[in-house]
Amino acid sequence: MSRYYKTTENRVFDGVVNLVMILTLLICFLPFVYMAALSFSSSKAIINNQVSFWPVGFNLDAYKQIFTYPNFFQAYGNTFFYTICGTAIAMLMTIMFAYPLSKDYLLGHKFFMKLVVISMFFAGGMIPNYLLVSSLHLTGTRWAMLLPFCISQFNLIIMVNAFKGLPHELEEAALIDGLGYWGILRRIVVPLSTAAIATVGLYYAVFFWNDWFNSLIYLNKDQYPVMLFLRNIVNGTAMVGDGAGSADKTSLGIAIKSAVIIVSNAAHHHSISFPAKNTLSKALLSAALRAKAIPHNLGAAAAGGCLKPLGGNCTVLSQDKLAEAIPAECEETFMVKLDSISTEQRNPATSHIDEVSTLEIVRLMNQEDKKVALAVEAELPQIAKAVDVIYAALQSGGRLIYCGCGTSGRLGVLDAAECLPTFGAGRDMVDAVIAGGQSAMLVPVEGAEDNRDLGREDLEKLHFSGKDVLCGIAASGRTPYVLGAIAYAKSLGAATISVTCCPGSEVDTSADIGISPSPGPEVVTGSTRLKSGTAQKMVLNMLSTATMIKLGKVYGNLMVDVRASNEKLVERCVRIVRTATGADTAAACAALEQCNYSAKTAILMILRGIDAPAAEARLAQTQGRIA
Repeated sequence: MSRYYKTTENRVFDGVVNLVMILTLLICFLPFVYMAALSFSSSKAIINNQVSFWPVGFNLDAYKQIFTYPNFFQAYGNTFFYTICGTAIAMLMTIMFAYPLSKDYLLGHKFFMKLVVISMFFAGGMIPNYLLVSSLHLTGTRWAMLLPFCISQFNLIIMVNAFKGLPHELEEAALIDGLGYWGILRRIVVPLSTAAIATVGLYYAVFFWNDWFNSLIYLNKDQYPVMLFLRNIVNGTAMVGDGAGSADKTSLGIAIKSAVIIVSNAAHHHSISFPAKNTLSKALLSAALRAKAIPHNLGAAAAGGCLKPLGGNCTVLSQDKLAEAIPAECEETFMVKLDSISTEQRNPATSHIDEVSTLEIVRLMNQEDKKVALAVEAELPQIAKAVDVIYAALQSGGRLIYCGCGTSGRLGVLDAAECLPTFGAGRDMVDAVIAGGQSAMLVPVEGAEDNRDLGREDLEKLHFSGKDVLCGIAASGRTPYVLGAIAYAKSLGAATISVTCCPGSEVDTSADIGISPSPGPEVVTGSTRLKSGTAQKMVLNMLSTATMIKLGKVYGNLMVDVRASNEKLVERCVRIVRTATGADTAAACAALEQCNYSAKTAILMILRGIDAPAAEARLAQTQGRIA
């Protein structure tokens, strides 16, 4: 037998199995290692994507922020209490219910099993459950976490089947010997079912350890478990700690969230979540509140789907005070600042936009968009001044560099990219940086825009110099990333331009030339990709296009420096040459073929009757202008 086992085939098979198991373990383990590395890394390293599976810029700031939070250890103690007591009660109730249901001869056995199965698929929902718990006067007590969840239908079915698998002869023999059913359950059934009991007990322990949603509804803040505590940190990392400024707190966000994952698994390595309960409809909650379906003692936290409290400092409030559910610190940190920003104001013209027809929605949007052009018109003198500055810089060998975050940053990248095919102006003339790098074009990079140093570092990577012009774009006019970039550009003696939608903002006033159209409040409050984004796009169009016109890249209104990089642009070159010269298609194509499809050169060849080298020489003398 040993010889057979040591054959080459068996060794290969064992090797493959072991390799698959090792790879599977690595796949499961590496994400945890990565989270641990993030939690111990500096925010700068995280934002720059320098962290892999080993901490970069090792520090304990994230853990300090979590462990110094008020009531953290109390929350941990609450979790141990709910897990231990809840599991004990649940196991007792499940065993007591499962044992009689395992007897097929029990009268009504099938009926009760059907009730269990039906209740597993069709639950009452949050509001009926809350009304039941409230009517039993359990809200605000720890019993609300223990009694309503003491029996799981799934776990009950497992236990019933485990009991059914025990030999009936054992119970019959015990009955003959005079042992009652209580004694049989305690001395025979339970000891022989330890495997099933351990499995079900683990399921219950995991549930009670990870449960946060029910505590959000039923408990006061001093009774919160650690999972709810950590969930609140994840939803609002700016509320963690007291020692750092708002920008520093935001930059710690990713590390803190990673640390939360580590902390939440520190004492319990089976971190199985139950997210299904977090998919509650906001509309359902709002309707329930309006209809007073939820009693007055439902805490503001119960409306988490609507209010999303950012920290763990929300107290239990009555429904007439739900508007005050956001902690005072949160209001001070965010609401006050936002109130002073014009782009964050509520638009009275669209306050009912969610109640009108589709046609009316788009009509309201169109009416608001009409205000954008007028807002940009008021800034034309500043735009013209900026164009002259950019033109002078490009004439001297400098570049125009756009800088922004989010929508503003993407608009800058878009305008820079479009200058190449449209005007033949590559990155040596127009370039752009965006907070978070290229990946931020598609996916928001958390925390990047709040780091002033990143603005400077991104310009350094482009070898930004005093000959260049920086155009900082920020709808709100307060973005630290843009402010840092402007400060760095000014330190080099470079000209700076700002494009915001908040006149008098910090970004607006810090630049040499501030362009700040004010299109008014957004259609959807705070969504600056709408009117503000449109205004910024119009301004950037003017800056780049007017500069390129002054550089001679437009003849008449024809973009004669267009790059024929695809079939459409080749056809466009032909049309441009025909329009500018009056030549037919054959003559235009012939000229373009001689000068490598340079529309400007072909036009000069036809108009002056010269060959391609002579036309190119003439263009060099006139700085690229057709003359």
